[in-house]
Amino acid sequence: MREEVYGDFKGDDAAKSAYEVLDVPAWKMLTDLGVNLSGEVAVNVDLYASEDKLVDDFRAWLKVTRSALGVHDIVRRLDKSDFGRWAQNRILAYLDLTLWAKVKGHMITNQVMGVALFPDEYNVNLAERIRKTVAPEASIAISTPYLEAMASQAMTNPE
Repeated sequence: MREEVYGDFKGDDAAKSAYEVLDVPAWKMLTDLGVNLSGEVAVNVDLYASEDKLVDDFRAWLKVTRSALGVHDIVRRLDKSDFGRWAQNRILAYLDLTLWAKVKGHMITNQVMGVALFPDEYNVNLAERIRKTVAPEASIAISTPYLEAMASQAMTNPE
């Protein structure tokens, strides 16, 4: 039997294997069971630790956990420039047409979508604009993390 250190735990291979199985975050167990966490997980905090340590540990934990759950980090609050960009890129109109087509069982090509959304633009490859700019931005705008962040921001600042 070989002795190793796992985290703060020192023991043989069998003990290490048991520790690895038992040392699984609750959110991981739930997601493995197919539970949708809607971007919310519980955290235990050691109130005896220094504030600097807690903040550093939390930032590290947050980065790893968001990555593991595939949650995009929204680095700043949404502001008028975000909504201006949505208007300029016709994000809401794109989502309306895309969802309508899905409900009706139709397929709208990027070229047709581009002509519908930007009828007065001729010097741009509209299909590429939809593919490279509009569709990815729309996908992010309706993602659960983005919608949750927007709802959270709206509840804390109703302006």
